[in-house]
This record gives sequence, C-alpha cells and structure tokens, in this order.
Amino acid sequence: MSNSIVKKEELKLKDYIGKETVQKFIKEVLGTKSTGFATNLTQVVSQNEMLKNADSPSVLNAAITATLLDLNLNPSFGHAYIVPFNNKQKDGSYKVMAQFILGYKGLKQLAIRSGQFKALDTKTVFEGQYVEDDSFLGFKFDWKSKKSNTVVGYACRFELINGFEKTFFMTVEQIREHAEKYSKTYSHKYGQWSVNFDGMASKTVTKLCLNSGEAPLSIEMQKAINADQGVINDSKTENIEYPDNPEAEDVPLEEVIEEKKEAMKENKASKGGQAKIQMP
Repeated sequence: MSNSIVKKEELKLKDYIGKETVQKFIKEVLGTKSTGFATNLTQVVSQNEMLKNADSPSVLNAAITATLLDLNLNPSFGHAYIVPFNNKQKDGSYKVMAQFILGYKGLKQLAIRSGQFKALDTKTVFEGQYVEDDSFLGFKFDWKSKKSNTVVGYACRFELINGFEKTFFMTVEQIREHAEKYSKTYSHKYGQWSVNFDGMASKTVTKLCLNSGEAPLSIEMQKAINADQGVINDSKTENIEYPDNPEAEDVPLEEVIEEKKEAMKENKASKGGQAKIQMP
C-alpha cells in the first residue's frame, strides 16, 4: 500500500479516519502505537475550531509524524502541535491546511533520547543578564544581575558527552524577525506564537543552536527538524511542503553569520568607523 494518504475527498476528520482504508493504513504505519490514536487525535482537534475544518490528510499525517516520534500532541506537554492555516490555492480561494509544529520540550526530549548530550538547556534572558556578544569566544551572561522582568532574548547551551559545548543567543527582536519571515502563523491570533511566545522562542533558539552543524543529530532529531513547520504529504516525512518558505524553513547558521558580517562591513563603510553587530 502506498505511504501517501493525501486524497481529494473533502471529509471531516472523524469521517475520514473512520474509513476502512484509512484505518488499515494507520495500523500498518503505527503498529502497536495505533491503539487509541484516533481517539486522541479527535480530542486534540476538537479543541481548535479552525483545525476541525482543516484538510483531513494533512492533519492525519502531522499526527502520525508526532506519534512515530513519540511526541505527545496534548498542548500541555509542549512536545508538538498541529497548527491550521489558510493556504491560498491557484484559483485564488483558500483552503485550511495543517502544519506539524515541533515544540521546544519535544526537541529537548529527542536530544535526551539520543544519549549524546550531557546537558541541554534554554534560558530566558532578562535585562542586565546579557553581558557580552563574542560569537567566536562565546556569549557571556551574568545570571545574578537581573535588573527587571524585561526579556531581552533567549539563550541555548548544550554540552556533549565528549565535553564539547556551545552557547547560542538571539535577542527578542531577532526572534520576532525570524518568526515573521518563516512562520505563516506568527501573526495568527490563535497561533502558537501568540498564545505561547516564550515556548516558541525557546524552540527557535534551541533548534538553530542544534542545527548549526556542531551538534550530533540523531535520525529522530533530523526527521523532527525536517518536518517542523511543514505540511506533511506522506507518513515517512519524505514529501513535505513548507508554506512558510518553499526553499527551506531555516537558513543555516553559517549563512546567517556571513550575512551579518557583510552587514557589519557595509555599516562600517557607510559610517567611516567601527561597527558593532549582534550575532543571532
């Protein structure tokens, strides 16, 4: 049986997953994990009015992806989410589709399971705690010097079993710019960025830190990062569309750094002096 379950029928999710062919497909793909799958999925969908009207195959594939990765879709766990959005069709009409969104706690769970991380933590950075930006020698913080409850950014640090460690930092402004550029649901009233900015900001800085090319990524982590913010068209996550950015969801860290360096050179040249730049 084909791994693609994208069909043309416009059925409500409950009716769609109740079809004999879809039930058979779910059991073939999930095996023992299929027990209670349909019930749990309908409960998650029932909590979101827009998701109830979303394209059923896209909802199902997002849920299958989360289940195969052992990530709970209950929002209270913060592992993963199924997020609806209006997708413009070629004829100018709109169709509600569903994206798989990886949560910060889900990403952390996958890292822990890989057995290669001695430590992985992400912190909210308040005014006064951010001391120095030295992207080559490392970001420096003074956690005891908090001046107010004003959040200035988010920092992620990991340490591997072999002793290698890395710290990464993004200001709130940089995170907002990143979200606005790469997330269709950023400005959505009921999207995760609106209802859970702290969690999504933590996920973003953690994901970019781990995806910098310096952290070992298990097969599960690679699949989760690859599927993040995508409309999944097959159960193996081999056919994914990224409505937020058709080319790629995230720009590699190396490219971001080079872009910042070029901006620094241009800024320095235009001002005729030295320019200081914040790395993301």
